[in-house]
Amino acid sequence: MSQWTVSSPHKLLISGAYTVLDGHTSLAIAVEPEMKLTLNAQSVDAWPRNNPFADAVREVILQEANAQGCDLPLGTLGFETHLELPVHGWGVGSSAAFTTALTHAMSLSVGLDCTQQKLFALARKAHRIAQNGQGSGLDIAACTFGGLVAAKDAHTDQAPTVQHFVWPREIGVLLIRSEKKADTRQMIHTYRQAPKEQAQCERDDLLASVERVYLAAQQGEGQGLLQALAENSRYETCWSQAMEIPLVTPLQQQLDQAFAPLQKDQSLVIKSLGAGGGDSIGCFYRKDLISLADIMTCLQPFTLQARPVQVMAKGVHQVEQTRSFGQLSVLATNVLASPTPSTSGA
Repeated sequence: MSQWTVSSPHKLLISGAYTVLDGHTSLAIAVEPEMKLTLNAQSVDAWPRNNPFADAVREVILQEANAQGCDLPLGTLGFETHLELPVHGWGVGSSAAFTTALTHAMSLSVGLDCTQQKLFALARKAHRIAQNGQGSGLDIAACTFGGLVAAKDAHTDQAPTVQHFVWPREIGVLLIRSEKKADTRQMIHTYRQAPKEQAQCERDDLLASVERVYLAAQQGEGQGLLQALAENSRYETCWSQAMEIPLVTPLQQQLDQAFAPLQKDQSLVIKSLGAGGGDSIGCFYRKDLISLADIMTCLQPFTLQARPVQVMAKGVHQVEQTRSFGQLSVLATNVLASPTPSTSGA
């Protein structure tokens, strides 16, 4: 076989931003769009330049193949990617989806004996190499395992143990694009430079609220998870202000006020995603109690882009090659040619 096609979801970090870098609990969900990647062992295209993620994956897989005594494929490796929806500027982790997909495809190409946990460890290692040793790998976990994932002790080189939960079907997810790019590296630098005692009270409250999100995820009940996310969002606001880090932005606070009529009984939550300060803001809501049309009506005065997304229960997996990606794949590859490294640990 000289061609392998895989599909990987993207991700949203829903709880535990920043503090994940210190080993505390963090949670993420796998979301559409799926990225399809086809690896060719006899490609006419040269391996792309200026793509640290692709280079890191190749390095990690070749090391593992040598360790397992696998036969390397003959010919020149190349790949194509395809996306049904644009991802640039939406904060859904294109570099993580790409790294996970390419890791899986290359592991297939060399015949690695690779469990899902091993695949996660290899993709996480490659992602960290490309980001100069930064990142928890929670985004890689979401792309690898799918659904709702939680991780602890994700602040070292060793891959953390990841727990997998089922996302409640009654909870819908709407992405609201903030039209402001998050300066993740600068915000993390600010976080790292802050004295440990700064905002300690707010930090303790925040960590306790993340743990309650984790417990709600274990129980799998939608309303309980929404209530935990709402509490977590409130404590994020207090901590963000005390730390002087824009995890919760003025735009998010304005949206929160605009959606107040729909937030009775905590059936709707406006939530920071990832490192905050830009990209997308999350809206989580009870689909059986609140219509998407009502949400869009509240959002209309802001003239912001928004789109509902499905939580993908399935993580990265091999698929049959049924079509030629053509020019669409070129567009997606160009987007990923030099992705901005995200060190949020998302």
